[in-house]
Amino acid sequence: MITYLAHSPTTSIEHVVLYKYENDTLVLSESLKFEDLATHITDQSQLIFFLPSSNVSSYSFDAGNENNPEAVFISGIEDNIVEDVSNISVKTSPTNGLVVNKSLLDKLNKELSHISANVYMYPEHLLFSGSKDTIVVKDSHIIFSHLDGTGTSIAKEYANDYLSILKDATPNFSPDIFSLDSTSDSIFKDMEVKDISIFHRGFINNHSNNLNLFQFKYSFTSILSKSSFTKLQLGLLAACLSILLISPSIIISNIKSNTLLYKEATSDIFKSLSTKITRVVEPRSQIDSLLGKGIESVNEIKIPNIDFIYRLGGKFVSDIQINFVTSTANISIDSMPSMQMSLISNMGESFGIEILGQDTSDVNGLVSGVITIKFNNA
Repeated sequence: MITYLAHSPTTSIEHVVLYKYENDTLVLSESLKFEDLATHITDQSQLIFFLPSSNVSSYSFDAGNENNPEAVFISGIEDNIVEDVSNISVKTSPTNGLVVNKSLLDKLNKELSHISANVYMYPEHLLFSGSKDTIVVKDSHIIFSHLDGTGTSIAKEYANDYLSILKDATPNFSPDIFSLDSTSDSIFKDMEVKDISIFHRGFINNHSNNLNLFQFKYSFTSILSKSSFTKLQLGLLAACLSILLISPSIIISNIKSNTLLYKEATSDIFKSLSTKITRVVEPRSQIDSLLGKGIESVNEIKIPNIDFIYRLGGKFVSDIQINFVTSTANISIDSMPSMQMSLISNMGESFGIEILGQDTSDVNGLVSGVITIKFNNA
């Protein structure tokens, strides 16, 4: 597995030194800007970022079985906090409590969220944690790592003052002292030099036991960086998002256009019905008002009462042709018994029907032909 470790050579985070390990073997180290980290780290890897311990206030803390350990931790150290509580971020583990400037931590989390690898962030002094207190001397500052998991980093010009405080607080203070750069130093004189890769290898295998300060910050670009989209897939995704964003505007514009056309068409209909219409407010009631009189004045059309014909011999009727203009009807009959035909002729007036004429023939008592009747349609 590929593991990257990033340190700042100073107590600042503007520049970092990036180390690349493959299967515990150091294969690369390079200096770069912090903002360029994402471009140097490959997928399917992990990044361990070391936050300079000068930016972290660490305390020994027994979380025990507390339901809200962070609140308990803050109440215990509030006299040591010089910043407003709203400006700090507090993290706790079973044995330690950490205080970090909230703006700084948010900035780091935002930038590190754009890295495609699995990201971990720890105070730098944890890298040098061992079986006893440790002091690590670097060019510009000194890192103090204590047995209880606390630690800090101090600029060299303030190191003697901090050492005096430590010795007063811990009379038997006897740390291991190493240098990563030189065998001699103005403060500690002769020192043992250790290669940083010795500490790296041990930390890579055990770092998950520590409290991870990194928290992924969700954004469009950070989500894309965590995905494995190809350029084509990104193009399709961008096109889909564009359609989703543009579609509502197009739909709303189309609705407005159709609404305007409807209003104009409605207005044209009213103007064609009456020149007195200047404004359409309630189309339904206004159209009913305009058409009401005309609808009421139309004469009802009465259907001729020829039901009696069907009762007397409906199965012999082959066709009926009605003329409502002349209020007449031609009824074609086929092989109707002459007795039933006689009943129809005699009973027509009783049903408001007048027999105008008969163009029929009687063959062996069966009548066929056309009967012309008149009905009242007034």
